[in-house]
Amino acid sequence: MAGDLFWREFTRDHSDDIDHKADAPFLTTNFVDFFGKWLQQDDNKNVVTFDDLTKVFFKKEGYTTNIFIVADASFVTPSDRPKGDWFDGNVRLLNIVHTGTGPFSQSTDEFTLCIVGSSYLTSDSDFLQVASWDGHTFRFYQRDSFGWNFFGNSLDAFGRNAYLGPFNGHVNGAVVMKELREPWIHWYNPSSGNDFTACFSQQQKETFLAAPYLTQPSSKPRLLSALTVGPDLLEKFIETGVNNLFNHRLTNDFFVNSTRSKLRDSPAHLSRWVAHLLLTTTINMAAAKMDSGGTSFQIPRNHFYNDELLSDAYLGQLLQGVDTPTLQASISLAEYQIVVDKLGLSMLQQVDLLPKDQPHPSDYVELPLGALGGSPKETDNEESLGFRIISKNTEGQAPFNILQPSYEDTKGVTNIQMLKKKSAKKWLGLFSQNTFNALMMVDFWNPIYSWRRAVLMLYLPQQTAFDGTSFDLEAAFVQNVTNSSFVKENDVDSPEYQFLELLKVDLEEHQRNVTAYFNAIEVRLKGKDRESVLEEYFRLAESRRRIYRPLPLDEFGPTMPYALKIPFEGSPMLEMRADGTAKEMPVRGREFLKKWTRSLSGVDPDITPKVFGFQAAAEDVKKEGMGVAGLPRPALMGLPCQGGLGNRTTARVLAGRGCPYAFGGLRHRHGK
Repeated sequence: MAGDLFWREFTRDHSDDIDHKADAPFLTTNFVDFFGKWLQQDDNKNVVTFDDLTKVFFKKEGYTTNIFIVADASFVTPSDRPKGDWFDGNVRLLNIVHTGTGPFSQSTDEFTLCIVGSSYLTSDSDFLQVASWDGHTFRFYQRDSFGWNFFGNSLDAFGRNAYLGPFNGHVNGAVVMKELREPWIHWYNPSSGNDFTACFSQQQKETFLAAPYLTQPSSKPRLLSALTVGPDLLEKFIETGVNNLFNHRLTNDFFVNSTRSKLRDSPAHLSRWVAHLLLTTTINMAAAKMDSGGTSFQIPRNHFYNDELLSDAYLGQLLQGVDTPTLQASISLAEYQIVVDKLGLSMLQQVDLLPKDQPHPSDYVELPLGALGGSPKETDNEESLGFRIISKNTEGQAPFNILQPSYEDTKGVTNIQMLKKKSAKKWLGLFSQNTFNALMMVDFWNPIYSWRRAVLMLYLPQQTAFDGTSFDLEAAFVQNVTNSSFVKENDVDSPEYQFLELLKVDLEEHQRNVTAYFNAIEVRLKGKDRESVLEEYFRLAESRRRIYRPLPLDEFGPTMPYALKIPFEGSPMLEMRADGTAKEMPVRGREFLKKWTRSLSGVDPDITPKVFGFQAAAEDVKKEGMGVAGLPRPALMGLPCQGGLGNRTTARVLAGRGCPYAFGGLRHRHGK
């Protein structure tokens, strides 16, 4: 291993990213956190394996370590584990090391390290990454074949490197746990009783038995006996990290000083903050929780509305007095399995694409390129991907897997709507409560991937002024929407027209509309066509997954189920409606989402009205003097970027895909 430290320059074209030697001025400016300084001491830059780096801190005075294991194929059992050498459980380890009383403290005298590595604990070539927290921001490092490489800090997620490198995964600069909510699918939970170890290879079992930080040494060691904490604790850690980073962002962008005594006349990064409300900047994954008897479940609420955000006591006015338990229609496992079988829901793993003129294994599946994310610099010549079926007619560890609104977007919205307290029960926000409620009611039924809310970003002023009492953002925003061609032409189905109409609706009517929506779902789920309704809601979940799948951060096949009996080409993109039905999106919505994800999968991810075909809206906005070219690039997928550690036999994986920060095998070259 070379004795130098490096930093990576990310490019926005098909040229390779460039790695530069970090000279003294760069080190002084950027390697300023604990880990950056530690790398410059003694021979520390040559600590290059997960095992060696973990042992630096494990059971050492002053340091606390908490180790977690995640495996996307953790659902396999000893009896159904595939026998071929193509199978890999996609096992990764996370070691959170901290000083002080807890991780992600706001004290600059304390630090936290998130050390992420593959299951090959002593390998100096499998991926190894560190996100280093200094009390304000994260700094992202990766061990590459030539040495430790610096990829940037959290605030770079909002600059010229937005959506590049680590930031097409850590979209908002934070560390991420995609399965943030119970039942925490994919994560090892010592208290759950699941045989998580069935997905381990024999080599992994032997390696883990020998690691004292995973298995307590004894004459009869029990695999993973040293792991006593589970994902419930990690959930709290991640929330703390997001909270403290976003609070730092808010202080920098909205306030004159760190005491928050005075708001800035003109806040920074305005569009990135409003994106948390109108776009899906990142997602979390969830699944249903089984009832106490283990025979039935309820569909997760976040499938139908943004419970993640509206459960907030202040922002959740729309749900006050609304009977949300009406959504908890119980689904039996027998009913569930009928639909799973009908749709062919299965768990897949990517393998090398096999020649069409050669015999294929019976469990081999070929799917279009968009069935899994990939690096745009590595997939130009590919038209399809090869997969093997790990398990048929199942969703894996838990039923009814969904994508749901993220904690990061929730935190972003609460930040901008609760800037300063005005009275005991009121806060100053970017938007008034009435306008906020109207925006939430635009496509209320689609908590993620709402093209209707997304197009309203076109009308957002790029700057706002604070006069000491309020911001002028809302008035300018509403006026821009009013001036749109959709409103002028009385297009009653357009989000623009509907938003203006919703501004006229009082809170009680909003609540009645929400209640009517919930009642419609309940009636449908309890009606005679219950099976077809359940299938409809499954198809909606699959449709949302397919919007997500082409993006770089969809790294592992077994992360989510595939509905193999729903064709990948030509199937409708679905959205939820106010009457509780899931219907095909209109052309405008389909085109927006297709082109959006296509842009985000490109080498220069961007979103502009011209690109997405809203020329009429763009012209209207330009007439108002708005900087539409400055719209945020909503790289949606805030998933852990740990690509490439899975199936080592897949050429495409070895070539590099997913988030460059995570992988380390993505194309790059050394600078001079």
